Amino acid sequence: MLRKKSKVLSGLLTAALVLGTMCVPAFATETSDISLDNIEYDYIIDSVDDLFALEEDVEDQNAGSASAPSAETINVRLDADLVLDANDGWDGIGTPQSFIGYSGVFNGNGHTITVAVNNTSNVGPKGGLFNLAVNATIVDLTVEGDVNSNRFIGGIVGRAMGDLTIMDCDVDMDLTLSNGASNSIGGLIGQCGSGSGGGTGGGGGTSGGSQGTVKVTGCNVVGTFTSNTSSNPVGGMFGHIYSGYTVNVSNSTVSANMDASGGATGAYIANNAGIVTLTNCTNNTGLTNNVGVDNNGSITVQ
Repeated sequence: MLRKKSKVLSGLLTAALVLGTMCVPAFATETSDISLDNIEYDYIIDSVDDLFALEEDVEDQNAGSASAPSAETINVRLDADLVLDANDGWDGIGTPQSFIGYSGVFNGNGHTITVAVNNTSNVGPKGGLFNLAVNATIVDLTVEGDVNSNRFIGGIVGRAMGDLTIMDCDVDMDLTLSNGASNSIGGLIGQCGSGSGGGTGGGGGTSGGSQGTVKVTGCNVVGTFTSNTSSNPVGGMFGHIYSGYTVNVSNSTVSANMDASGGATGAYIANNAGIVTLTNCTNNTGLTNNVGVDNNGSITVQ
């Protein structure tokens, strides 16, 4: 049952949550500064049809730009486990090539979404759930299944723009990247920001208003991540982190198997031009390096 409600109060709450300005009790973990109390949800989702309706609502917006992506605030609570098989035609939420994405709080409510994404077109980053997330918060969700694409791939989010918080989420995915160059796989997020001028370059480029802060807390990533082209690196949690991004990861674990066809792999990041801090994180990948390709970024482990 999909229920759509007023967005006035929920939009204000979302802005406060994403920007971290709300002084409220912690949710789920002591390291969290987010509360889901008193959020008014625009959508209550308990069926695959409901999820497709959300996708349609998000993508029914005018195109944005690299400096001003288009994203309507929609707060969502998931009330059932969902399974999308290959025949459902699931393609992720958002249209990155038009800078149209999801903004709001997505409360997985302890449920699992199983997906099958097969993208053969050169049309932008693909995520298991969101292709583009703009100033979004995703909590208490498991995403399972597989994504096959020839662009940036993320287990939950293909591309993040602005701020993003992911808390108490698990990924168990088979991610396969074919063809192309200067793309990447991230077990959680494919791309933080976008390439120079809004493109998808492999270096340290950033664009307009796409810079922000990513906070990941209490997340676990497992699966098998495979790049069929050595010029496309693989990261256990992030693909490309572009300059202008600050990323803080805490109390999280990566246990994925990674293969970049002789190219670069990193336990946490494929290609880094951002400022990254890992706090109390665990690497069970068998890799000794946290970053595959260093593009003048920095990483602190504590």
